Amino acid sequence: MLSHDYSKNVFNKRIAILGILPPPYGGISVHIQRVIPIFKKQNNDVFFFSVVCWFRNIKLCYIGFVSYLLYLFFWLCIRWPKIVYFHTLFLSCRLTELRLLLFFKKISGAKLILIDHNNRFLDLKSKKYKKKLNELLQQVDQQVFMGNTKQYYLSSGLVPIKNSSCESPFLPPDLMQGKKLLAYYPQELFSFMSQHQPLLLVNASQQTMINGRHLYGFDLCIEAMPALLKQFPKAGFIFVTSYRADYWRSFAKKFGLRDHCFFLEGNYQLWPLFKKVDVFVRPNKADVYPISLLEALFFKTPSIASSVCQRPQGTILFDINNKKEFIEKIITVLVKKYEPHKQPHYLYAQSPQRHSQGN
Repeated sequence: MLSHDYSKNVFNKRIAILGILPPPYGGISVHIQRVIPIFKKQNNDVFFFSVVCWFRNIKLCYIGFVSYLLYLFFWLCIRWPKIVYFHTLFLSCRLTELRLLLFFKKISGAKLILIDHNNRFLDLKSKKYKKKLNELLQQVDQQVFMGNTKQYYLSSGLVPIKNSSCESPFLPPDLMQGKKLLAYYPQELFSFMSQHQPLLLVNASQQTMINGRHLYGFDLCIEAMPALLKQFPKAGFIFVTSYRADYWRSFAKKFGLRDHCFFLEGNYQLWPLFKKVDVFVRPNKADVYPISLLEALFFKTPSIASSVCQRPQGTILFDINNKKEFIEKIITVLVKKYEPHKQPHYLYAQSPQRHSQGN
């Protein structure tokens, strides 16, 4: 199991963190939200810079991004940090932004540390682009790969810098906040939970589609419901998403599954629900090292995930292209808990038809 180390033994420094904070609650924003208090407890002055400024994406003659770079540079000059943690290399115009940070490093003597959460963008880049990126990365002081992201570098022909490490993005939540966070959930959710058993949970921070299929597997979960209901007629599935819940409500309702699905839309922390559900699923078409899965395992919630990448120890794996195996793994876990003296039987009703992004 990977550990978290890069924030340890950093004391009495001026620190700049470039990244994303909630909302929405995603892996990177949650990680940064939890690492900031650690730095502060170690007597560091911490300054956060949001890389998702609205004017960054103005396309007119790159005016927006140039304005963003000037704003970032003057922000750094005013704070004059000794360490800069850069969390979002995966965003657009990354080479130019990295050059600016390297320039600031040169004039200030600051240490530049790259925290690499997601580098799947490398799959679509040319050899020339990767060569330029590789040259710039060699000037970074330290590179921290979150989870299995290092394998993307190696498979893309990039060379990690010598001072690099692989660490876990997971930091334990503040358990004292549990009751307070639950109070923010709508009462309709608790009513749904009281009427359904067993309960399954899945989440998505985006609504990205890959070849007409949902990246986070909401469609697969809905398609699995008819078979689950054959053995567990009162089963309920909780879908947590930042937006576009109406689309999935309509999708579930079209196949008569609306009463067994609850779509929680908005900016909610996920971890308070793990002790209240029976199974957490992560049926992603592509993935890295998600904090939600690590949180579920932390709370000892049985977790089933696609085998599209390296998963933490304790995860129950299934082939993302095998819906039957996905259903079997869920039923096996539920039977073990609710019907331990029975053998699971797998009944497959006709599933909803696959949908496309345009539906």
